[in-house]
Amino acid sequence: MKIFTYIYIILFGCSLLSSGAVNGQKTKKYDLDAIDEVARKDLEVSGAPGAMIAFVQDGEIVYQKAFGISNKKTKVPVNTETLFLTASVTKIITTTALLMACEKQGIAVNTPIGNILKYLSPKLSLITIHEILSMSSGIIDYLPTKKIYKEDVETYLEQYGDKLVSSQLQSVFSYTNIGHVLAGSLLAEIMESTFFEAIQELIFDPIKMENTTYYESVAKLKYVTSGHIKGARVDHELIYPFIQPAASMFSNVHDLSQFAICFMNDGNIDNQQVISKSVIKKMSTSYTPLGVLHQYLGYPGSYYNYGLIGFDFKGIHFLGHPGESGSQNILFVMAPTHQAAFILMSNTGSYPFINTFEKMVEIFLPVQNDTTTTYYSEVDLKKYVGKYYKPNIQGNKHDVTEIRSRGKNLFIHFNEEDIYPLMPNGKDRFTYKNPMIIFPMEIAFYTDNHGTVKYLNHYWKTSIKN
Repeated sequence: MKIFTYIYIILFGCSLLSSGAVNGQKTKKYDLDAIDEVARKDLEVSGAPGAMIAFVQDGEIVYQKAFGISNKKTKVPVNTETLFLTASVTKIITTTALLMACEKQGIAVNTPIGNILKYLSPKLSLITIHEILSMSSGIIDYLPTKKIYKEDVETYLEQYGDKLVSSQLQSVFSYTNIGHVLAGSLLAEIMESTFFEAIQELIFDPIKMENTTYYESVAKLKYVTSGHIKGARVDHELIYPFIQPAASMFSNVHDLSQFAICFMNDGNIDNQQVISKSVIKKMSTSYTPLGVLHQYLGYPGSYYNYGLIGFDFKGIHFLGHPGESGSQNILFVMAPTHQAAFILMSNTGSYPFINTFEKMVEIFLPVQNDTTTTYYSEVDLKKYVGKYYKPNIQGNKHDVTEIRSRGKNLFIHFNEEDIYPLMPNGKDRFTYKNPMIIFPMEIAFYTDNHGTVKYLNHYWKTSIKN
């Protein structure tokens, strides 16, 4: 089985800037060599030709470093101006703008989206803004393959309509890009403009994100990295019109830092209130339990908020989102209580620089030792055993995964060739090692209020127990 089909969903140094003082405070001595060592290791393992990492605190970029080249063909080095495709980090911007627009018009988050988008099918119409932004809508993540649908969201939605909705997945976390495609359409309708005009007016202009764009042609003029897969240069994925509100933003370390500074300052930047405090609060609130794939910020106990993942690491609460296009990787993370943010961008797919992020947290912030508890006993094995299927647009039981037990051990069966033992990794969480994938794979079982297992989440896509 080609596990990489599930990844859809999510540094040779130069240019070291501001490594000491933070906002006039006493100069701090950070172990920057330790960060450099881990970043280079992430570069080596991932095969990324280049990357950019940065740390923001108290309204300033206090550390940033560029590594390698942006394009294997041209050999142009990465620098602080380099644009990267942010992939699903785009969802943060779309979410923020939609909540701002709703607030301006007095639209509540529990409003059915059919009240705004009149052309939607009955089931789609009943989904609320809250369900879309919290990844609990039950919308199947079926991306268009035909050009006619890639170019026109409304045509796509009219074609597939209720087929895109699985009522069994509503209220449970299952990652879907289509939800934020709808969020982009809602934003445009509420603002009575195009999606891009709305984003420009609400976010880019007031925050001064002057280099950020949704258009690859513009990004190329502003020095954008190429995507790479296994070291080979490839064209960017996920940049066609349909997917733009969910995954097509190009940005750089400066502009993403500007957004982080504004967000962590209660929405204020340059003495201008850009994002209301109530929008910040909504995006900082936990809604849908996630707790899987820590390398994509799904740490144990994590939740999907509105366009952000809330998680704890080393005693600190973070808000962030990964961006994985298959050919580029981004981690955008904020620690609001410390007025700190981390931005890590590389130009290869399938490998987030989570090790570099964790090392930067340990170097720059006052961390605590994590205490972990293992919840596992052989008595519990039987509740996980069974077949789990993903719903598809044909309404079939699609892509079946089976959990089997042998003695005191559990195994995950994708087919009779791809069978892997599961190792306990927390409450209702397990890992397995696939030789084709660098990181140990994490899976999570979701239960109902009675503790009965109902779902299996693998690569953030949720399967239903048969």
